[in-house]
Amino acid sequence: MATGLDDLGVFCSDPLGGPNVPGGPGGDYTQMKTRFREFLREYRTTDGSFIYREEIKRAIDTNTNFIVVNLGHMTGPFVSI
Repeated sequence: MATGLDDLGVFCSDPLGGPNVPGGPGGDYTQMKTRFREFLREYRTTDGSFIYREEIKRAIDTNTNFIVVNLGHMTGPFVSI
């Protein structure tokens, strides 16, 4: 079931500088943002549910500007940021 929520961008602020800041992360920033977006779309729990897709849908429905990401989920074999 495609709802269009999978095509949303990932928006964040970078207090240490963005991709165009001298000495900033450059291309690594873009790659990291792409990988994080992929993580939010693809991560599944052991029962197969897409918890971050559901969190994003809930945030939109409740007009909330954030979701909480468990950093422990980002240490598995899926992520290599």
